[in-house]
Amino acid sequence: MKKFIIAIALMLSCSMASAQTGISAGYLFQNMHESDGQSASSYNLDFHGFYAGVDYNIRIIGKTFAIVPGIYYEFLENKDLDPVKWQEHYLKIPVDFQLGFRIGKNARFIASIGPKFHIGLASKWKAGVESLDLYKFSENQYRRFDVLLGASIGIEVFNHMKIKVGYDRGLVNRNAAKDTKLYNNIVHAGLSFVF
Repeated sequence: MKKFIIAIALMLSCSMASAQTGISAGYLFQNMHESDGQSASSYNLDFHGFYAGVDYNIRIIGKTFAIVPGIYYEFLENKDLDPVKWQEHYLKIPVDFQLGFRIGKNARFIASIGPKFHIGLASKWKAGVESLDLYKFSENQYRRFDVLLGASIGIEVFNHMKIKVGYDRGLVNRNAAKDTKLYNNIVHAGLSFVF
């Protein structure tokens, strides 16, 4: 047992020694789909925005397999409800499992999959100078928390820059009202600089 613990500690220390920090930013597209079970009606709202944050690439098997946790700020806005703007602010904590394969002298193909934990910081309807916080107004019917399952693919060049696109599917019903379902689907594309 003692040898096993020492081996695990050595493996983790080697992984941490070869870890890399990344700074990422990019574009977000979110589709919010709500359906009413009683009337069989549904609607979609599209949000556009951006994300920015940091991640930590912990190499487990060289450059082939890594675990990549991170923390990101996300801003999304919908302008379809004129004159109301719906703005959403999130904290996202992804834990990705990443595979990488060399495809050239200075390039690698990367693919990742993993859960993302979404925490709603603010959700506001704005019209002129007036604003309404949905988390307070909706009496806890609009849930702050979501868990998404996501996958992404990309290219890493010169060991320092990643170009990625991905899709995250919401697994939690964001609306606590009876017979109503509200799910988020997110497409993202961006750059990450690793050092």
